[in-house]
Amino acid sequence: MEDLAATKSELDKLMTIAAFVLDSKACARRVDELKALTAQAIEAQTAAEAAQADLAKLKIAQEAAFEERAAELFLRHQAAVEIEQAIERDRTTILRVLDEIRRLDTQMKHAVMSYGGLLDNFNARIQEMPSWEMLNKDLLGKYDSDAHFGKQKSEDGRDDLELYASETGPVVDAVASATLQQTHRTMRRLS
Repeated sequence: MEDLAATKSELDKLMTIAAFVLDSKACARRVDELKALTAQAIEAQTAAEAAQADLAKLKIAQEAAFEERAAELFLRHQAAVEIEQAIERDRTTILRVLDEIRRLDTQMKHAVMSYGGLLDNFNARIQEMPSWEMLNKDLLGKYDSDAHFGKQKSEDGRDDLELYASETGPVVDAVASATLQQTHRTMRRLS
């Protein structure tokens, strides 16, 4: 019985197809529908391909912009690294120069203290080097910050430069003048 039902089902399908094929108007309508669907599918495919091509162009443009930006960032990074290295070199040089200045300052103070006879009572292990102001006070009896250019007044109210210029004539070089003034003052005190 089942064979009979299966055969009947197949015959019904064949009859539907045959009726469709034999009905020319239904066939023409179906062909027109299929042509319209095919045209829509072709248009959709063309639009999808165009959109895909636009997306590919956009992706290429974005990748190019990304590469350009990456190159700019790399160059900026390189420049920043070079600047940082230059700053570190300059810092190292400045620290080296500062250490040398400190060493020379200590050496010069040591020489001045030796010349002035102050090293006899000085112990470098427990004492710090005196400041230049203290050396001026201890060696020259001056409280000025600069021993050569201090304005000390004489008994008649003239400063050292005026007094020295009146005795020797005009002074052209101020540094040499200050040194000579100090020598002149020392000579006056001794006499």
